[in-house]
Amino acid sequence: MSLLDSVYLLLQESASPMRPKELAAALIQWGMWQSQGKTPDATVGARIYEAVSYTHLRAHETLMNL
Repeated sequence: MSLLDSVYLLLQESASPMRPKELAAALIQWGMWQSQGKTPDATVGARIYEAVSYTHLRAHETLMNL
């Protein structure tokens, strides 16, 4: 399962929004993800940002090609 899939599942189960630091801690605690780096919260935040940016870019390109 990818990191983003794990984040999605965790957020579905969460009763409230979570920051990347909280997400990283919960993912590691629940055994849904492992990080070898020193800043797992930065990795989680970057992956989410990357996914949202990519989706936004694709939507913009689609609208411009209409």
